[in-house]
Amino acid sequence: MPSCTEVELGTEAPSGLKRRARPAIQPRRRCGAPDTGDRRNARERDRVRLVNLGFANLQRHVPQHGAGKRMSKVDTLRSASDYIRRLELLLREPEAGDTLRSVTSAPV
Repeated sequence: MPSCTEVELGTEAPSGLKRRARPAIQPRRRCGAPDTGDRRNARERDRVRLVNLGFANLQRHVPQHGAGKRMSKVDTLRSASDYIRRLELLLREPEAGDTLRSVTSAPV
């Protein structure tokens, strides 16, 4: 990525097209203010922190295979996927009492 350089107004753009002149006399800068990188880094740190909090929350709700060992993010996702699949199977299989009730409550 090129460093911050000033671009004269009305000069050719990298694509070969002529730039439209603006009323401002000062040249524009290609990159933002010096603190833009700091703000971008802070946003990325916040994003990573939130992702890590999400994984920690998910790890608390998913059964763990190794009780004393912390699960990696990949293991957490795999475990959550397996857990959801097992819960779906439990919801789909009929209970013994449900079939008996439906037979006894059917009109004769």
